[in-house]
Amino acid sequence: MAHAPQSLRICLSLGALTQGGIRTAFLALAQALTDLGHRVDLLVIGPVPREVQIPKSVSVIGLGARTRGALFRAVGYLKTAQPDLIITARVYIDLLMLLARKLARCRQARLVWTFHTHQSLEAASKPRAWQVLYRAAFAVSGHVDHLIAVSGGVADDIEARFLPARYGTARRRVEIIHNPIALPMNTDRTAPHPWLEPDSKRPFTLVACGRLVPQKDYVTLLNAISCQTSGRPVRLIVLGEGPLRGELLQRVEALSLQDRVIFPGHVENPMDFMRFADLFVSSALWEGFGIAIAEALASRCPVIATDCPSGPSEILERGRYGRLVPPGNAGALADAITEAANGNGRVLTEEEAQQALQRFLPSTVAQSYLALLNDSVPHPGISG
Repeated sequence: MAHAPQSLRICLSLGALTQGGIRTAFLALAQALTDLGHRVDLLVIGPVPREVQIPKSVSVIGLGARTRGALFRAVGYLKTAQPDLIITARVYIDLLMLLARKLARCRQARLVWTFHTHQSLEAASKPRAWQVLYRAAFAVSGHVDHLIAVSGGVADDIEARFLPARYGTARRRVEIIHNPIALPMNTDRTAPHPWLEPDSKRPFTLVACGRLVPQKDYVTLLNAISCQTSGRPVRLIVLGEGPLRGELLQRVEALSLQDRVIFPGHVENPMDFMRFADLFVSSALWEGFGIAIAEALASRCPVIATDCPSGPSEILERGRYGRLVPPGNAGALADAITEAANGNGRVLTEEEAQQALQRFLPSTVAQSYLALLNDSVPHPGISG
């Protein structure tokens, strides 16, 4: 098998560097690709948030403050840089870079669209204009060299509901490459929050992580905390920021959980919290991958996650590496938390953790993307 050439120039673009798993995954991928000796450009729309730590060897290319003017800057970048590989995420960026590649006549660059969430459920949660945009993107996806899903469930959903029938079923059109996780580097034994101070008498402390949006279903998690019945006090730290903060704080007050639940906001490295937590909980209604679940495994933190489409079950290997419960079911989630708090949770051995994480190592994921360059049968889009 031919190997990918050395010293490639690779373009990563996800639009705005907003909080979320896609940003985390792309930054980890950028670092891994540069570690392998390749030149990486990160194309961004809008400012780089102060808390975002861009790898020092990665060049940040600004496309302007708004998507409207970004196309012309993207065309200019492609004409000048002539990258070998373009990896994108988010539908508006996918379409923008597809058009920019054609206008720039950047014929040698392979274009890779990546999908990080369950597309049917994501589209259904968006305004109608966005749903039309999703359909339009998949209608022209034959001009893209590779479609990558971060989980098998996401791939199945795309193939069943979005890809034009003319592609047929002889060859799988959507390939699977899992998201990478940045392995914990901080060995500091100082807890990041007083609730996580090492103390055998402290309450059983849970950590959840993700944007404060309906998808994450924190209302069900709060209801579960309210009705769980363990003999040991239980506390919850929810890491993340989002539009539902006010509503969730009201729910905390309504359930009289003010002394047991806190929302510290977004933190750049949630694994610092996971390392000291007794349990990580994901209550999502849907995911594409669920990168925080993999980060919890890397932190050797026991996991309870909803068996939602599509990612948690794959990461946990159908319950081998953590507990799965039905989504939207506060009673089942409360029972699982109660069992863990009563000492019936399971901590992975070091060997089990290594086995669980092998698929998500940044070096493994980076090599999977580089292997796409070995595909000797280009799709129509390669001709520009």
